[in-house]
Amino acid sequence: MIPIQVLAAVIVKDNKILCVQRGPHKYPYLTNKWEFPGGKMEEGESQEETIRREIKEELDDVEGFLHIHTLPPERRKQIIEQFKNKNE
Repeated sequence: MIPIQVLAAVIVKDNKILCVQRGPHKYPYLTNKWEFPGGKMEEGESQEETIRREIKEELDDVEGFLHIHTLPPERRKQIIEQFKNKNE
């Protein structure tokens, strides 16, 4: 099986986090669910190129997001845990 790398953008502005609500989907259990903008990396694409392309496709804007950077997996886990603890 070929692994598929999927990326998501966590966009923070004015202390708010952007989530996008899905519309109708071919898999009904995904309809109206919330997600961060993002998607699958295409062959030969960098992570930054993927995020820029996905934001452009989903939100029709890229230039407004000037600071795109990736985090190592351990830092991502820390942020998720902080978010969970803050919302409990």
